[in-house]
Amino acid sequence: MSSYKRALVLLPIIFIFFGCVPQTSNLVKYDYKYKAYENENELILHALEYMKQGNRQKSSILFLNLFNKTLNDEYLFEYSRLAFSIKNYQDIITVVEANKEHIKKNEDKVSKIYILSLMQTKQVDKAKVVLDDLLKKYDTDSNKELLANIYLLKKDYEKAKDVFEDV
Repeated sequence: MSSYKRALVLLPIIFIFFGCVPQTSNLVKYDYKYKAYENENELILHALEYMKQGNRQKSSILFLNLFNKTLNDEYLFEYSRLAFSIKNYQDIITVVEANKEHIKKNEDKVSKIYILSLMQTKQVDKAKVVLDDLLKKYDTDSNKELLANIYLLKKDYEKAKDVFEDV
């Protein structure tokens, strides 16, 4: 059999074989329910432009609106980061506590900002409880350093020293 005839016979067989195999999506699937929002791209551009201009207050509000409309925790992380930089600690605490079930992909980052906000508002015991839960999931050096800082705030210098030496 000549080569072009062999190719004509093999190509349909290959297409049939690979066409019948169930395909899996290349997209990463998260547990949260992402809601598409019509003006999402415009709001992102406005938020980024406010950030570029140094207006972190308006930018954080837009990122919070984006999160509320889409439940995409990347927007919650950006909101938390900006709100922390302008010292809106109580707002961060309120928003994160109200939306814990929607935080999946950026759980460690949002939780750290939440813990730091608790520490800034002198809720050290609550911060310790949240950090203990975070350490069970993400046992990283930066989380251990955060634990040592909580011990320092509690004036428990021996435990802080032990944690710092462990890191």
